[in-house]
Amino acid sequence: MSTPVLERRAGSYDAIGPTRSAVTDRARGILPWVALLVLGALALAALGARSGPEARLLDPRSPAPEGSRAVSEVLARNGVEVDVVGTVAEVATADLSATTVVVTADGLLSAERLAELSADAVDADRLVVLLTAPRFVAPLAPGLAAFSVPDTISGPAAGCPVEALRPGDVVSGASVMMLASEGGDAPDEGSAPDGSAVVAAQTCLPARGIPDGGSLFARLPAAPDRPETLLVGFSPGLTNERITSEDNAAVALRLLGGSENLVWLIPSGLDAPSGAGSDRVSPWPPWATPVALVLAGGTVLLALVRGRRLGRLVPEPLPVIVRAAETTESRAHLYRRSRDRARTAAILRQGTRSRLRRRLGVDRTASAHDLTTAVAAATGEPHDRIHRILGDDVPATNADLVALGSDLTDLERKVQLR
Repeated sequence: MSTPVLERRAGSYDAIGPTRSAVTDRARGILPWVALLVLGALALAALGARSGPEARLLDPRSPAPEGSRAVSEVLARNGVEVDVVGTVAEVATADLSATTVVVTADGLLSAERLAELSADAVDADRLVVLLTAPRFVAPLAPGLAAFSVPDTISGPAAGCPVEALRPGDVVSGASVMMLASEGGDAPDEGSAPDGSAVVAAQTCLPARGIPDGGSLFARLPAAPDRPETLLVGFSPGLTNERITSEDNAAVALRLLGGSENLVWLIPSGLDAPSGAGSDRVSPWPPWATPVALVLAGGTVLLALVRGRRLGRLVPEPLPVIVRAAETTESRAHLYRRSRDRARTAAILRQGTRSRLRRRLGVDRTASAHDLTTAVAAATGEPHDRIHRILGDDVPATNADLVALGSDLTDLERKVQLR
């Protein structure tokens, strides 16, 4: 038994290496996974953009129910320029002429920094403090006691010390009420226990339904070290959710729209009390991290699965006996996997043409027409059918390829039986 010699002829590598169809097929298998990963990343980005930072109470930029964008936009349409800042230092360095300074006094602002803000804003027309907790009252008005109150409405305004509150006005969204610490309507000028001056505070808007209740609004007159200061104890009433209740909208616009400019301080956390959490809010939803980890793991797994072959296949002249049937079957499997019907049909036709030329004695240099004429004469088949079988038409489907193989075999059989 002779040992076949493996020849590396031109084109032999194409039979075992990746053909263009094989590469296309592999790309088709990867593209759905790539598209899925891209869509997942875009979805996460869109959700992160939609969620954005957590909505802040009384933020004039926020359209959330607890924001105050509605008031801000109405003020802007009426010619008031609204500027949002995040620290007390920004207020101190701003030009406050013809300006109302508004501060959302929440947990990210310390009472001490609020007192410094009052001194820094001495050139402003007025300082409006939107109270969210009682602790912000004492640093500004030591003569007032402040308490948290449940959500309620005020009694009708009467004799209020500012034009923004008109007789009969009623507001909702109470959060902090204030009353004179000595039990009177307002404290007198005097001295606090620490020696500082106690300012006279004027109050109005009584909290309705609360026994011995105080007022939801207080005014501190202007002094050399501070502007006119308005303490608002119904700040939730200025949110987008509550602004249309009672007389909240009218009162808010009159309180905040008395100057050409409005500087609104939304504490960023840099002026927070000592030890208070001032971490920035993440723009991503809580589930973004686990989803990103799952997608990353899927990407790594896909890379491992698709890249299990670490290089191109290389033919090697091994000293082994390879049966012709095994070689034929192996090549057939490769062609079937790559769906390369054109190359398969060309190889089948080339083999049939070579055998028919030898059988019929047709010279190798003869044209395809001469071979077709000789085969038609030997088999009695129509010339057009012979030309179609031996021509270069590419089978459209696997079934057409199988039919072509049967026709070629039948043609050779007829020539041999001649």
